[in-house]
Amino acid sequence: MNIWTFMNHASGIKRQCNMKILVITNLFPNSIEPTRGIFNLQQIKEMANIPDIEIRIIAPVPWFPCLRINNKWHKFSLVPKREIIGKFEVYHPRYVVIPKILRSLDGISYFLGVIGAVKTIRKNFSFDSILATWAYPDGFAASLVAKLLKKPLILKTHGSDINTTAEYGFRRKMIIFALKESEMVITVTEDLKRKIINPIKL
Repeated sequence: MNIWTFMNHASGIKRQCNMKILVITNLFPNSIEPTRGIFNLQQIKEMANIPDIEIRIIAPVPWFPCLRINNKWHKFSLVPKREIIGKFEVYHPRYVVIPKILRSLDGISYFLGVIGAVKTIRKNFSFDSILATWAYPDGFAASLVAKLLKKPLILKTHGSDINTTAEYGFRRKMIIFALKESEMVITVTEDLKRKIINPIKL
């Protein structure tokens, strides 16, 4: 299923009931990187235009100390913990990333980073489902959240997560876990869909 098919499906559901969706993705704009993951913002805006859909967003960023010792990573320390992007309330919890090494730990670190924000949001926003974009680390972490809270997970894959990241043994296992735990998987191309379901040869 691609994103537009999902939106049409969601539109049909909306005629019957309200739906509250929690989005978890690191590919989303923030005030320091306003063009980051702009495609996700555009698609989520379209979803929010469907009557009776409510959305909250968790867009975590790597933790970095407030020291200008590396311009590439220092910018993450400047991202506010919470802000309004467009009409969306967006939370930016931190998670630990060790560049270039131990990337197989990113999924666990991501989960530990977002779970506090998930619980905070849940106090005033009783979401019905979780939408995660990018299979790893986002999708894997979101699958743990969904399993913990007994909520359905919708996972959107982008391409590099399946075509590149899934080439690494342990990360491949975590991606397969996330796919199997998902209620629905959205792909951006038919080729990506075939790679996932014919069968899961990741």
